[in-house]
Amino acid sequence: MAALLLCTGVSLLPVPSTAAAAFPNTVTLRNYFKVGTDSLTFNRPVSVKPYPNEDSAFIVVQQSGQILTVRWNGTAWRRTDTATVTVLAGTSGIDEQGLLGFTFHPDFLTNHKYYIYYVGGTASARGDIIAERTAGSSLRPATSDAQRTILRISDPYDNHNSGTILFDQEGYLLFGIGDGGTTSGDPQNRAQNTDSLLGKFLRFDVNGADAFPSDTARNYAIPATNPFVNMAGYKPEIWAYGARNPWKWTLNPETGTVWVGDVGQDTWEKVTRVPKGANLGWRFREGPVCFNPTTNCPSDGILFPDLSLRDSIATAIIGGTFFHAVPGTPFAGSYIFGDHGTSRIWAVRVEGDSLIDSTLTRIGTLNKPVSFDRDRQGRVLVTTISPSVGFGISSNVGRVLVLESPDMVPTALTYRPQRSAVGSGSFRMDERRSHPERFRIFGLDGREILGTPAGTFLVIEKANPAHRTLMTALW
Repeated sequence: MAALLLCTGVSLLPVPSTAAAAFPNTVTLRNYFKVGTDSLTFNRPVSVKPYPNEDSAFIVVQQSGQILTVRWNGTAWRRTDTATVTVLAGTSGIDEQGLLGFTFHPDFLTNHKYYIYYVGGTASARGDIIAERTAGSSLRPATSDAQRTILRISDPYDNHNSGTILFDQEGYLLFGIGDGGTTSGDPQNRAQNTDSLLGKFLRFDVNGADAFPSDTARNYAIPATNPFVNMAGYKPEIWAYGARNPWKWTLNPETGTVWVGDVGQDTWEKVTRVPKGANLGWRFREGPVCFNPTTNCPSDGILFPDLSLRDSIATAIIGGTFFHAVPGTPFAGSYIFGDHGTSRIWAVRVEGDSLIDSTLTRIGTLNKPVSFDRDRQGRVLVTTISPSVGFGISSNVGRVLVLESPDMVPTALTYRPQRSAVGSGSFRMDERRSHPERFRIFGLDGREILGTPAGTFLVIEKANPAHRTLMTALW
């Protein structure tokens, strides 16, 4: 691997070619949904999510508005059109709109709720929409799941819509939204405007009472632990700000923190750990350098990227996922991500919440990756669309591939939560033995647990399902 120019904090570092030795060059890519000559392809897929309670069932999200279920029937993979979303008319020719995000509610197995993010409306009245849908006990074929709008944001332009929605470890819905787009440069400076929802990470309580009953575009409660609650000049939904286009981001399963690949403007692509209340710096800065103004831009209070890649190396970053491996194996403790423009895939080592930039290694090439996800066994899945033009998604041919290597040995993901998931207080696991009628216990894979083995669990009080706690039990 040629030497790269990277940036951590404010210091520019030439990374020697020996950094490639951090991970072995043994990774191959296989079509995940292929058996023999039987292979599934998709129409502009943008992400794949495993069902909470099935090892061999997935949701595949198609940008054109289809939510598909793909399930193993014992001999082959089969797809079902599960639900549809009416996206912006003409989206098939527009590269950053359509159905962009999907996530299951943490209690999907009991409340059957899932959440989608899409761009809807018309060209003159488009909007970014997060919606809650309630399906049957499984996402069965349907086109009329009950839908409730959680948030609608007026969308001034067709780009920088981002795409990821996830529930955090406290049970709140997190959403990263771009700066609203235009040709370049965030000319209205929305990302730094804390009275705007654009260019932000936003955090909602979708289980609480509506904090905005007179506003049909905002139907959620505000988590009390959001960093700018009751602060003048700040929208209370804001978790962090100063983002340009956080298309793909994920949570570190060890710490619960946000890790984002924020797509750059001209010169820099960035990977950044985003703590509560952070300012990522756009448009003052593009990664480690000044953007607007071009000199003497602010640096105080700005969070610099953990990793910055020059445009000769990456041009449209695709934020990745964490691969948790058997300790001592070569890929243990790695973050895997890619670039849509150059079709490169990298791994970099992470220790706790620290990225070790000198370990950055190119581990493969895949034409136009658009998303990195995991299956329930912890294997890394890459969604790709080929061919496509720039960041545009113009092809109807897409695949889901899995990264494989004798050196990639996945292990079960574990969490170390820092606080109760919802509400306050705590539970003792031995109370589950003496009072089984009081609590329900779920593993982190979504399966209900009837006994009390050692491990980390989501404990839900039956009398108050909103009162839940993530905790570790040792027996």
